[in-house]
Amino acid sequence: MADLFVSYARNDEQTAVRVAQCLGDAGYQVWRDDQLPAHRAYAEVIEERLKGAKAVIVLWSAEAAKSQWVRAEADAARLAGTLVQASLDGSLPPMPFNQIQCADLQPPRDGASCLTASPRSRRRSPKRRRREPPAAS
Repeated sequence: MADLFVSYARNDEQTAVRVAQCLGDAGYQVWRDDQLPAHRAYAEVIEERLKGAKAVIVLWSAEAAKSQWVRAEADAARLAGTLVQASLDGSLPPMPFNQIQCADLQPPRDGASCLTASPRSRRRSPKRRRREPPAAS
């Protein structure tokens, strides 16, 4: 089972891929819905992965706030105590998630970030140790 579950709106998929790659490069096992098996019900797999994750990273954006799936995944993580939030576009998470700390993942002014670097410019170190996921708030 993956350490981290990444929840995001479909419109934010490119950023979600970069976040998952950065976390994977840091030694975490990451799961996104692109890994859904074709032979199982979508909701069943999502629920299983949410329950098995040590932390659920919810990538909020204006689009994610409108998504019933993102809200449901965030709510399940909130109830389980595994919710970790980040804003991709500076928007606040919707209620009741706006009462919980949320990291700002907007690109820094200098543009230097794991999220803005091209995948080819990052190399995974073969000797990285597996790290514990961030603590949920």
